[in-house]
Amino acid sequence: MTMTDLQCDLSEFLGYPDDICPICLDVMPVLTYRGNERTRSLCCGKFVCPDCLGGVQGHQRTLGKEAMHAAQRSDPAAAARALKSMEMSLSCPLCRTKLPCTPEDSFVATIKNAEKGHAWAQHSVGTKYESGNGTRKNLKEAMKWFKKSTEQGHPWSPSSYGYLLQKGEGGVRRDIAKAKQLYELSIEFGQPQGYEYLANLYENGIGVQKDEKEAVRLHRMAADIGSDVAQCSLGNCYDFGIGVAVNYEEALKWYLASAEQGKNACAMNNAGAKIMQLAQMKYGNDVANMPRDPVPRAYLWFKRASKLGDMDDRSTASQMEANCKDFCIQCKRRALSKSFSRCSKCRLYQYCGKECQLKHWHAGHKRDCVKAD
Repeated sequence: MTMTDLQCDLSEFLGYPDDICPICLDVMPVLTYRGNERTRSLCCGKFVCPDCLGGVQGHQRTLGKEAMHAAQRSDPAAAARALKSMEMSLSCPLCRTKLPCTPEDSFVATIKNAEKGHAWAQHSVGTKYESGNGTRKNLKEAMKWFKKSTEQGHPWSPSSYGYLLQKGEGGVRRDIAKAKQLYELSIEFGQPQGYEYLANLYENGIGVQKDEKEAVRLHRMAADIGSDVAQCSLGNCYDFGIGVAVNYEEALKWYLASAEQGKNACAMNNAGAKIMQLAQMKYGNDVANMPRDPVPRAYLWFKRASKLGDMDDRSTASQMEANCKDFCIQCKRRALSKSFSRCSKCRLYQYCGKECQLKHWHAGHKRDCVKAD
């Protein structure tokens, strides 16, 4: 199966560059693999920009609060007005159908469109069955819907369909050869997931002859498209010498490229660790005598990863905080009876007084400090 066989128009799934949001009338960017450039109304399937959808949902919450406060004030007229407005806001602004309010409602609305033959809805139903969002998790059903949307030319579906075949779990029969074909189809669509999944096959010799250099080439193709997962994978290749010579500077470059997208806790953890490792390799373990202080920058990434739920990073960030607690980083004095002030920018280093803080700032912290989130 190839794009030529499917004879599909990707604009049907991704939109046209000059599409205008029907609510705010702004031009909407075309959808990419990230899927967050525009969104669909689940009832009528029309595109709207994410800000407008968020605005509708925010308006619903505001009206709900107004109704509750009016009821608490024993103001039935105000409560009735707020409830009527909220009821109107629960309708799609495009087709006036009642908007789904729960994951289960969203699943029902989506599967109705999927059964009508809309590929975008078929793909969405597949993801809901795969994750158990709004319905019971069912990988066989997920595969069925991914297959349907793939056959209609949805560019996101081949990699999802292929991954289920590769894993062979939940009653799905494993078929590596078919999965490989689907990854190659995904690559024809220009989707980084296809590059990544195919790279995984070559890197680990799953159903193909192991070829780490080919895996690196595929990781790089997806990384150049902008995939944070591929960028982290490419960083790992340079970090551990998989298909390329070990190069810690290049590994850090790709870890940071992935981490800066704000979603990949693994890349953030790796970036923090690599910043510390490179500094120690160059200057030894004595941070105080390093020409550049790596700690604030590394702490920033460990802290960000911990906010995404990475327990290892939470432990690392907490340990760094404990090492700096009640301890003046400039004069090395310990706090006895009063708490020390903290750097308002990095929120890590502490000082016994303004004099020490100014000395440390001008000695290099001004250059090395990074603003905490």
